[in-house]
Amino acid sequence: MKMRTVTFTAILLFFSTIVFSQATPKKIFETGNNFYAQGDYEQAIQAYKKVLDSGVESAELYYNLGNAFYRTGKYTDAIYYYEKSKLLAPDNEDLQHNLEMANLQISDKIVPLPEFFVTRKIKSLIVSKSADFWAWLSISTFILMLGLMLFYLFSKSRKIKQISFFSGMLFLILSVTTFVFTRQQTENLTAHKAAVIFAPSVYIKSSPYENATELFSIHEGLKVAIIDDSGDWYEIKLADGKIGWMQKEGLKRL
Repeated sequence: MKMRTVTFTAILLFFSTIVFSQATPKKIFETGNNFYAQGDYEQAIQAYKKVLDSGVESAELYYNLGNAFYRTGKYTDAIYYYEKSKLLAPDNEDLQHNLEMANLQISDKIVPLPEFFVTRKIKSLIVSKSADFWAWLSISTFILMLGLMLFYLFSKSRKIKQISFFSGMLFLILSVTTFVFTRQQTENLTAHKAAVIFAPSVYIKSSPYENATELFSIHEGLKVAIIDDSGDWYEIKLADGKIGWMQKEGLKRL
């Protein structure tokens, strides 16, 4: 019975490999969704990773991959792919809920440092939308500003000139502000300054040396910020403000 099970599994993997090698990324993604719907989460993971290997990425792909890992109890992988999806679709409420649920499964519960109310609200606003959204809004408000300036230049009505001028200045401020938001979100997406710990447990050191003083320990699944690197070491910062060094092999950059 055991030999028959092994043979059947080998045949299934063989035909899955053939299907994946001949299908387009879209077809493979749909195959992964079918595996997921049937409860075969391991096969779904393999299909989604095959899509990633082809060079395709999307918020939905990362989200589905995170869900599949969550279903298999691999919460660190789930958090990693949820965070990847969040970079592309920060306003997905289902994603945020699932990420919070996955974070409940890890051992480290970090209490973030308190921030000034206005600073916290601005940061929250920036990450609430994608870079594409802010870019579209910046261009739109800039075009509106140009239109209002034309009204100001060519209108003969003093009242319309005043309304056009002050409205134009308002849209100019909005355009500049959303341009700054665009740059910040683009940097969040491309700079890869955040990472997820994959080592089961790691001691954070005072300097990038093996014999350096051990400051504290952290565990897999925790999201950290990367602030510097030296050789095989990263200097990381936790949400509660703690800073230290760890080896690069213990984490994955987002």
